[in-house]
Amino acid sequence: MLIRKYSLIIIAFAFFSCCTRKQSSSPDYMVLDQIVFATKFSQEIQLFDSDKIEMDETIGALNFTSVDSLLIFSTSNSAGMWSFFSNLKYEWRGRFLLRGNGPNEFVQTPTVGAKTSFYTKDNEFFASIYDFTKGKVYVMNISRTLGENKLVIRLINDELPPFLSSLIMIDSVTFFCREVSKDQSKEERFLLKNGVRNVPDVLNKLNKAVMSAEATSVQAAIIKRNGNNERFVEVPLNLNYINIYSIDGAFAKTICTQNRLDNISDVQKQKTQDRIYRHADLQIYDYFFGVLCIDEEWKMMQTERKKLPVVQFFNMDGKPLVKLTLNNFATSFSIDINNGYLYTFDFVTSEFYRYDIQNIVRNYFRF
Repeated sequence: MLIRKYSLIIIAFAFFSCCTRKQSSSPDYMVLDQIVFATKFSQEIQLFDSDKIEMDETIGALNFTSVDSLLIFSTSNSAGMWSFFSNLKYEWRGRFLLRGNGPNEFVQTPTVGAKTSFYTKDNEFFASIYDFTKGKVYVMNISRTLGENKLVIRLINDELPPFLSSLIMIDSVTFFCREVSKDQSKEERFLLKNGVRNVPDVLNKLNKAVMSAEATSVQAAIIKRNGNNERFVEVPLNLNYINIYSIDGAFAKTICTQNRLDNISDVQKQKTQDRIYRHADLQIYDYFFGVLCIDEEWKMMQTERKKLPVVQFFNMDGKPLVKLTLNNFATSFSIDINNGYLYTFDFVTSEFYRYDIQNIVRNYFRF
């Protein structure tokens, strides 16, 4: 039985530890004009108790998400790369998406993370899925797939560029894209509508950041969209800040939760294994988002990790809400808002945990 026990550290709320300031775009900083140093949260909570959930079908899992009363895992199982479970009784609902080169098959496992968008339409639950190697986008009807126990999926676009770093479907003809430039000197964001590229000003500012061809992973990032207010949240894996923006530029802000911004030139001088693994996961909800922070050298993921991960939560304006320190290592997380559970998964150990955070949900995530 899960014991609900939290260590509460009450601190005076300070959204700004330094003044908000403007900064012109720079090749060394993948940031927006308005930069806020938000180093303190209104509440910092150490989670001491968790339940380990055993589910055989998660063996070989890469990451997961909790959405629409389901737990969905991306796995390496070629006989069905997505595994579905109920998110209360953990009953297995089936595995779907085959590996291969045939119709409706994928060469690589589609992640349930950054390049997949989940949405509800006409009381049915869908996922838009990007085929990384072929430049195709499919829409999977998850409701019918699980109800009929057979894959219900259709191709909606087969003319997108392959190997995109990021792909977000805005509607059936409009896509947010990000790809490494031909000279491998930067990550270029653009909108693709009916096959026509457009680079709004806010994306052009982020596109000015430069990297060396030998260190293309320095600008790697998870990008997701909030459909409620049409804001995008961008979380770099190797840099210590978060970008929040709308495509029209009406809102554009960089949030840094440390005292100074990571400099791209400084980071890329380091060996890959010596770089700090800043962020591992991003989850967006209706009125807030959460970021899983690792803040350890990449080599520690393969040897002996020492720092427990932290999940930082912000509202969609970038205001810090609450910071949770986990008592287990994790590489992905998700929240079941309705039932008040935080789930974490660690691909290094394949361990899956549940935390009871009903009080936290009630106090911080009800808007």
